[in-house]
Amino acid sequence: MRQIDQNIFGDVALPQPIRNLSGPHVELATMQSDKEVTPGELVRLAVTITPDRDTHVYAPGAEKDHYIVTSLTFDPSNLYSVKPIAYPKPEMMHFPESNETEPVYTGKIILDTSAAAIVNKETLAIFAKDPLLHITGSLEYQA
Repeated sequence: MRQIDQNIFGDVALPQPIRNLSGPHVELATMQSDKEVTPGELVRLAVTITPDRDTHVYAPGAEKDHYIVTSLTFDPSNLYSVKPIAYPKPEMMHFPESNETEPVYTGKIILDTSAAAIVNKETLAIFAKDPLLHITGSLEYQA
């Protein structure tokens, strides 16, 4: 069994938030499906983003007008693989002051994916010394 680094995603099953964080203008929660998994098994990872009232975050597509879009990325590693994230459908919001219409999220969104430890001779030797799988990455957004 592999134990997922609890500093990032905690130890309870989805959809329960396991770590609540506050960011500027948003509430964040991270979740994971399993505390322990066998090497090669998938674990579901998710981040919930809830913009404050009367606040929006930019969705993919708004980068064309130089906005920072909401994105969850994981650092590359020879110890794990992460499936691509499917982003929810945004709503289009018109901004009269700039005469722009941009894709945004105004309510709670969940960005989720699956990850698995890579199983080979090299990684099994590493996991024998340290059974924790540290999955790292970053969340970006502009509110």
